[in-house]
Amino acid sequence: MQNLASEVGSANYFSVLADECKDLSKKEQVSVIVRYLFDSSIHEEFIGMTETESLNAAGLTDTIVSMIRRLSSLCGNAVLFQNCVGQGYDGASVVAGHLSGVNAVFRNTYAPCAQYIHCFNHRLNLVLVDVVKSVSCCVETLSLLQTCYVFLSGSSVHQRWVTMQKESNMKVIELKSISETRWACQSGMVSAFCSRLEIYVALLQEIVDSDSDPGRVVAARGFLGQVDKTFVHYLFALKHILMSSKLLSDFLQNPGNSLSDAVTVIESFVSNLQEMRTDEKCQEFWTEADSVCESLEVPDRVTRKRRRLCSRLAGTIVDAPVEVDDPNLFETFKRNVFAVIDRMLSEMDRRFSDCNQKTMKGIDALTPSSENFLNEQAISEFANEYSSLLTVDYLSVEISSLKQMIKRKKESDNQSGDWPESLLELQFYVHRLRDAFAKLDKLVTIACTLPVSTASCERSFSTLRIVKSHLRTSMGNDRLQDLLILGIHRARASKLNLDDVVLRFAKKFPNCKIQLV
Repeated sequence: MQNLASEVGSANYFSVLADECKDLSKKEQVSVIVRYLFDSSIHEEFIGMTETESLNAAGLTDTIVSMIRRLSSLCGNAVLFQNCVGQGYDGASVVAGHLSGVNAVFRNTYAPCAQYIHCFNHRLNLVLVDVVKSVSCCVETLSLLQTCYVFLSGSSVHQRWVTMQKESNMKVIELKSISETRWACQSGMVSAFCSRLEIYVALLQEIVDSDSDPGRVVAARGFLGQVDKTFVHYLFALKHILMSSKLLSDFLQNPGNSLSDAVTVIESFVSNLQEMRTDEKCQEFWTEADSVCESLEVPDRVTRKRRRLCSRLAGTIVDAPVEVDDPNLFETFKRNVFAVIDRMLSEMDRRFSDCNQKTMKGIDALTPSSENFLNEQAISEFANEYSSLLTVDYLSVEISSLKQMIKRKKESDNQSGDWPESLLELQFYVHRLRDAFAKLDKLVTIACTLPVSTASCERSFSTLRIVKSHLRTSMGNDRLQDLLILGIHRARASKLNLDDVVLRFAKKFPNCKIQLV
């Protein structure tokens, strides 16, 4: 931890990430992560997890502050609160509130430059949850998948499910429950079900034909009746739509990404959704599902008989549909797929168009691949957000000098490929010339330090569930924190010299009865 504290202290700027969960002993545990730039690479390191008695803004803030102070004490108080440039939390009101939330209390009391960034993974998950709850075809399809998961989880049925996959020389795939809090879990469920649809249908048919349990036979017959062409069409369409969201979610969880990288990939995701909203793409989804239906002999959905118009309405003009559209028609399918994509695009625009406009525009202007690269106004507004850490004097001169340097490099044929293309590469380049670009060096370092996701906190909770098992629920907080540090930082722990550890312990406790030295 001393090595970690010295890295944070030498990095000058850092951001803090925090999240909360309940352990097996029903205690609220707060995990704190620091994000910083060291040796031209972005680090997100776990500094501790502690129990909190209060979940209000003041209690959570005190917990975060105590963890940072503990880290600072390990390196001679080199970790200063005024050097904290960012905060990353989920979107709960207790942390996101701009008046009395954790981010407001922490910024007003300890770190005036700590910009709050709502976790991008949580935003994306909220988009997916809203979409699958608001569009009827998504609601029906995923509800049926969740019910099938419960049915296949039964001991007898699950054993057959595994056996049939092995007999078909397939890799055994276990279905996972759909949860609103597990990131992009909808994509995993839909993809797994699409790849094992043939096994699922064969299993249901076997239960109907040969099972001795009448209740299970009735349930299997009902599930078999639900597998019609309409269900398969929407299943394969959702597979393609949600697959891109899964790739985006996995990318955002990488701790080495900068905000610039995240925004670029999000824009690509939105463009991909817009490309899917075409007749040609819908026809591809329909054709793929049709081929599966033909091979499995899946029937059409039985539609309700259309009612005759009553006699008292004879001679009237109906200017709006009064009957449900035929679900077996391609036009109905296309309309519903477009509704899913439109809803997702709308939610992406609402969730990711946050209030940190100056920050995002400034980072965009510091990204070499952006069209607004080195936009002086955007960079100046971004610098004003951190006026207590740097001054904007001579910033315009540095920007002009860098523009001239870029121009000369582009005109030079032998050095045209040496220019950086990402924000992190620009930081490495400018840092080598920090004597000439002191302000830009600090701004690019701050931009790389700003948080993107709280995925590192979620990973620490996974380690918490391993360390604090059902047999260790009475473990004290100090011992728990020490074991978590060793477990999460096992790469650092494996490099420790045990002789040095013994010497340090002997110096710290000279009156120990056991002679260690």
